[in-house]
Amino acid sequence: MMKHILILTGRFGLGHCCAAEAVRQELLTVNPQAEVQIVDLVDYLFPHLGGAIYRTFAHMVNHCSAMYNFLNRAAGRCGILPMKAVIAQKIDRLLLEYHADIVVSTLPICSQCISAYKQLRGADIPLYTYITDIGAQDEWIVPHTDAYFVGAAETKAELMEKGVPAAHIHICGIPVRRDFLH
Repeated sequence: MMKHILILTGRFGLGHCCAAEAVRQELLTVNPQAEVQIVDLVDYLFPHLGGAIYRTFAHMVNHCSAMYNFLNRAAGRCGILPMKAVIAQKIDRLLLEYHADIVVSTLPICSQCISAYKQLRGADIPLYTYITDIGAQDEWIVPHTDAYFVGAAETKAELMEKGVPAAHIHICGIPVRRDFLH
């Protein structure tokens, strides 16, 4: 049976997008019959605001890094996702449009959105999160995540210290596009 795999990412630094492409390539190597699509979730959810959101992010990182770091840490502790009902409707449409059987996330906000969606809808679509950071910041850890893929044993240990069961954590290294493997 052909699987439809939806990889969600965003352009908050290009590392998340590069990781998404590397994961896509790896999935197609393992299962060439799979249908694997990458979607920028911010652009999908907010088609008219995506550009402004990314420009604001770039401005804050480049010119207000202390404020950005403070807000990022606060958001990670908060874990509150605004507009859950509106986002859930758009995710309904996204999952239908891409016929998704599995969702893979390479960005914390994507994992947070799908987790909130699964809770709100009672959905059982598998959510796999590739943590693209070496550390396991709180923003990555969300309920309803079926598995975490991490780059190092230290990251696995951090997740376990934060209550994630060892059986849900897989060490696979940081995803690297096939072009860089040789």
